Amino acid sequence: MRNALYDKSLTFSSHDFETYGTGSMITRTLSDVNIVQQAIVWCIQMVLPVPVVCTMGIVMAFSIDRKMGILLIAVTLFIILLAVVITRKASVIFGRLQSLLDRMNVVLRENITGVRVIRAFNKERWEERRMRKSFEDYAASSIEANRLFVNLESAALLAVNLSIVAILWLGGNRIGAGFMEIGDITALTQYARHDSILHHHAQMVFIMLPRAFICSRRISDVLSHNPEIPEDGMRLDSSYKKFLWRRRRPGSRR
Repeated sequence: MRNALYDKSLTFSSHDFETYGTGSMITRTLSDVNIVQQAIVWCIQMVLPVPVVCTMGIVMAFSIDRKMGILLIAVTLFIILLAVVITRKASVIFGRLQSLLDRMNVVLRENITGVRVIRAFNKERWEERRMRKSFEDYAASSIEANRLFVNLESAALLAVNLSIVAILWLGGNRIGAGFMEIGDITALTQYARHDSILHHHAQMVFIMLPRAFICSRRISDVLSHNPEIPEDGMRLDSSYKKFLWRRRRPGSRR
């Protein structure tokens, strides 16, 4: 992706660069690609095993008792629904977060390249306030997104612990009625705990997924952008320059 973005940037004119901005192109080439790469690795390591283990746990719970299997299905569906809702809300925040990161890059580059002009006109404090404002906006959006996922993790842990309590309570009644054995409660609580551990790992990936979707969209916008000057025009322009250079050489025909 980095090579594709770099090769695409070589075809851009100055007007094309102004469409995105130099700070945004730096963010898309470095931060966005890193986030997409990390999200893919985390999905392979932490998300792919979740459906398999959860399905096996539900099947084993159904083999012990039908009501316990339905209970685990209900808890799993609740956590998935909650994760989808929070992920959709967080995608808007992460889109704003990447734009603020672009702004931070722009402000930092302007301070570095224009340090002499800033000192000459005594604008250090004004630039400090402008830089502080960009960092504070980024921090506020990041805190807002993290609070959403803290709520997701707390609700998921509460649902899993309540399911364990329900297993112990309903399981005691089922054992008294002769439908289950005492060891079945231990097996069911282990299934619920395994599901909670995997859900916790998946929630770490859910934090990254909305931001990865936004970053992939920003990368695809650059790759799908049609340059103002097509590649054929660039080749024609370079050949015309070579022609003019040969004409201007001493001793060449005019």
